[in-house]
Amino acid sequence: MFDANRDRSILATLVKNATDAEAIVAGLHKNQISHLLIRHDFFQEWGREQFINEKLILLNSFFKKYTTLLFFERGYAVISLPPRH
Repeated sequence: MFDANRDRSILATLVKNATDAEAIVAGLHKNQISHLLIRHDFFQEWGREQFINEKLILLNSFFKKYTTLLFFERGYAVISLPPRH
């Protein structure tokens, strides 16, 4: 989730500013994001480079609580977020 207009990662900004997993999903909804397309190996490396351990735990919590894996093949995942309330 790279915002080319602002030269930044929306997800990285949300995780860095969040105090809980709910804040991450709320921020994604605010940015009208409903699904994520992730290349698993790149995402893992990106996460380790971007965040301290505390924020990696928060990111993991977000994925466990608020996402559904729709598809995974050849290292690529399509993940849905819960509907916006």
